[in-house]
Parts: sequence; structure tokens; C-alpha cells
Amino acid sequence: MMTEMITRRIRQLHLIGLGLLAALLPFELKTPIVTLGPIVLTNVEGLLYAVIVLWIFGVLRARGVRWTPAHNAVLAWVIVQFAAAIFAPIERDAAIKFALRSAGGAALFFIAAEWIRSGRRAAWIMSAIAIGAVVSAVAGVLEIHFDAVQAALLIFKTQATLVGGQLRAGSTFQYANTAAMYWEAALPVLIAVGVWWSIGRGQRRWIAFAFAASLSVIEAIVLSASRAAVASAALTLGIMIVTDRVSRTRSGLARSGVISLITLGVLISVELIANPIFATRLRSENDDTWFRASLQPLHAELSASAGDLITETISVTNTSVWPWSASGVRPVHVSYHWIQPASRRVLILDGERTPLPHDLAPGETATVAAFVKIPPVTGTMLLQWDLVQEDVTWFSERGSAVAEVKVQVTPAQQNHVAVVAPMSGQLSNTSSPPRAELWRAGVKMWLNYPWLGVGPDNFRHTYGPYLGQAAFDDRITANSWYVELLATTGGVGLMTWLLIPVALIVIARRHWRMLAQSDRVLMIGLSTALLAFLLHGTVDYFMEFTPTYGLVWLIAGLLVGLLTGTHDVEFASTADRV
Repeated sequence: MMTEMITRRIRQLHLIGLGLLAALLPFELKTPIVTLGPIVLTNVEGLLYAVIVLWIFGVLRARGVRWTPAHNAVLAWVIVQFAAAIFAPIERDAAIKFALRSAGGAALFFIAAEWIRSGRRAAWIMSAIAIGAVVSAVAGVLEIHFDAVQAALLIFKTQATLVGGQLRAGSTFQYANTAAMYWEAALPVLIAVGVWWSIGRGQRRWIAFAFAASLSVIEAIVLSASRAAVASAALTLGIMIVTDRVSRTRSGLARSGVISLITLGVLISVELIANPIFATRLRSENDDTWFRASLQPLHAELSASAGDLITETISVTNTSVWPWSASGVRPVHVSYHWIQPASRRVLILDGERTPLPHDLAPGETATVAAFVKIPPVTGTMLLQWDLVQEDVTWFSERGSAVAEVKVQVTPAQQNHVAVVAPMSGQLSNTSSPPRAELWRAGVKMWLNYPWLGVGPDNFRHTYGPYLGQAAFDDRITANSWYVELLATTGGVGLMTWLLIPVALIVIARRHWRMLAQSDRVLMIGLSTALLAFLLHGTVDYFMEFTPTYGLVWLIAGLLVGLLTGTHDVEFASTADRV
């Protein structure tokens, strides 16, 4: 009796720990809670490792783990990750650290597959996922409309995600694309678990509750302005509808999916009509093309006294894909930089601002009498004309051409000429290479290191030279899950990774008929959630973020545990009443 009570308490603790982690995945604070040398843990990572420790004690107590082909595939992939990190040609320590984080995420698969072995337990964890997704989605929607919410969310991220100066819904995630990926995977989980509760309780209102909650998630996906997320969410919902029809579960899942798909279409249409920038975003791979200008100064050479404030005429043409605002929160201004001719070093970065005479539509030209403050130095200097969208970016940093004027600075007549020390470095280039270029770099890496690649997470440290760039942004990934794997873990890593979905398909085919009817609803929801990751992963990479890699492994583990666990057939008999 005492042993049974202890076992029951341990199972409850397992469910509470895993449920808490599932609900808190979207809420990773940017400030670590533990920093010990190279060991840095966030609040979500700390909870994840606590659950891992609890699982390890359970494994030692039970003296084993239930094993499936999916377990073999995941273990093989973890081993390949470490091999690729150990033999990485560069940044080996960082690659090993990333492999350790990846192994921690993979452990979540083993934990969920071991602890969640019934439909009821799977439904509880899926409900926790849904709650976390809905709360973060609501925060994302509010972020768009309220500055106070935007400021409060900075405890989770370094900055908000902007496109063309307009805020994108990123909520508690580092980037809007990461948020969109999380929400689109959580959406089928939310719909499926709502249907499951409706079957179990014999009440349709649970489906209504799930749909009401899904509205916030769908709206957040649209406001994230992620083209891949919108397309992937629509395709995933369509596949869920077809799967439910073909499987003949008669659960209401297809009906909920149809309503959600229609809602997604309506919200996209409303946003296209009400927000022209949203439409531009859907047509553009990134917003670098939003910052393009042609600058034509009236004079190619000037002479001025040090310290003077003068005006110079410059013709500005909008060659971008969106209209520039001359006023408002983030207006576009004419400005300049002072450059030393010989070294090309920046002497003064921020020049005087001159507003545009009016909003400037694409293709439109305006003549501006711009203010110029001559630096307090003498000699030949370069006046580099540029545009700036305030609180967003300099146009030149996004690849737009500048216009240079040679200025002969003469001594001031009365004022003493000071010596101004140049700023270190030059204007940074924050433009993103097109996906096709990044993929080309990834293939080149793979050809140079075909077996184990350049090491986990090393694409961003390496791609520049492959594209002929001496200076490049090391935050940019391959923008494709598969290209990133190919470049960083080689052909062995990619093939090993692809074994995981193959193993899941094998398990699903083997155990589908043994599932209770209501549990098939959960299985369809979990499968389509994983499919969302696989589809979106063709054009994005998100496995460096704890919320997204945690959700991938948690959903995969839930799916295996549900398929291979004990199934409550008696509970399924209520399905026919709905």
C-alpha cells in the first residue's frame, strides 16, 4: 500500500513538473537566473534541467527506459551532434556548448515519452502548452496596441521586432518569427485538446472555449507578419482537416479546423486592407528593400569653415517598396556622416537631421535644403549623405547607396579649432543576405566538410567568407532547418535527423488502430503540430531558442508516449455522443 502511494505521488510530481514546463516554455526571461563561469541558465532552462534530474532518478529507480525506434533515432542524432561539435574546424567550445543544450532538449523527448503514456495525461500536458501559447499570444496582440505592454515585454527580449519601422508581434519571444513558429505549432494542439475535452465531458462548449482561445493565437500569427508562419498555419490546418475526415473520427476536429482556417483567411484579408505595410511585408523576403534611396547632392565639392552650420541642397528619391513618413513616431530624415578620406573611418556618425518636406511615395522625388554642421577640424573631409529612420536604422546599414561630397574645411575665423578623435570602426552593415545566398553558403560549407559539417551553431560564424564578405552579422542563421543541419552537422547529421520523423511515422502506423477514438484526436493534433515545424523549417531555423526546441521535443515525446502507452478505450465510448 505504501509503495503504491509513493508511486502515485511520484507520477503526480512528474505530471506537475512537465505541465509547469510546458506552460512556461514561451516565458524565458532574458536575464539568467544562474551564472557560474560558462554555465548560464535561464528560468526555463533551470526548470527543464530540474525535470531532467527528476527523470534520471526515475530511470535509476525503474532500472530502464521503454524503448522505441524513435528513441534510437533521437539518441543517434544526439551522438552525431556531439561528434560534429568535437571535430568542428572552428569555435569548438561554442559548438560543444550548443550540443549540450541540444541534448538537454532531446532529453525532453525521452521524458515525455516515458511519463505521458495515456490520453488523459497527454491531454493535460497539451492543455498546459495551449495555456502558455494563448497567454503569450494575447500579450503579443496587446504589444501591438499598447506601448506599456511593449515596454513590459522587454524582460523577455532585448528589443522589439520591427519591419519598416512597424512593430511585429513578438510577445515574450526574442524575435517575431520565433513567436510565430511557436504559435503555429501550438494552434493544432489547442484545437485538438479542446475537442478531446469536449468528448470527455460530453459538452460542446469545450470546443467553443478552444475556438475562442485560438482566435488570439491566430491573430498573433497574423500580427507577427511572418509569411512562412501564415502559409504553414493554413497548410497545417488544411492537413488536419483532411486527416480527420479520412480517419473518420467524427470528433468535430475537422469542423473546428475549418472554422479556424476561415478565421485565419478573414484576419489576413482585414490586415491586408487596413495595413499597407503588412501587404508589403508579404511581398518582401526581408525589409532591406524598404530602405533604398537615390541621393543626388547639388555640389560634388564644397569649401566651408570649421564649426559652421550651412545648408546644402540634395535631391532624394524613394527607390524602396514602401512610402516614407515625414513625421510621426519613426519618421525618415535626411542626415549625413563625416568620414576621413584616407582611412575611411567615421569621424562623426550622427549628423544634423532635416525632415522631408512631405511623405514620399515609392518612385517620388523631393528636393531638400539640408542642414550640415561642419566638424571642428581642418583639411579634406568626406560628407557622406544618408537617410535615417529614427529609432530603426540608417539606410546605408541596410545596403542603400550613399552620396559623398568632398569638403575642404578651412580654419574658423574666430573660434579655436578642436581636434575630434574618430570613432572606432565604420558604419556596420546589418542587411541580411537573401535566403538563396545563405543556402548557397550552406551548401558550400557542406561540400568542404561533407561528413560532420562545420560544427553545431557554427553557420553564423562562418557564412561570411563563403559569400565574399569580410564583415557580416553573426546572428544570422541559414534560414532553413535543413540547410543549417547540412552545413553544421554534415550529411550524417541531416540523414540522422530525418530518421526521427520516419521513426515517428512507423510508430504511428503500427499503433493507430489500437488508439481509442478520442486519443486519435490528440494524435492528429500532435502530428500536425510537428508537421508545422517541418514545413516552416524549410525557410527558417529556430532550434537555438529554448521555447521552440523545447516544444519540438515535447510534442514528439508526447506523440510517442500516447501511441505506445496504455489506452483508455472506455473513455472513448463517449465520442459518439458529441
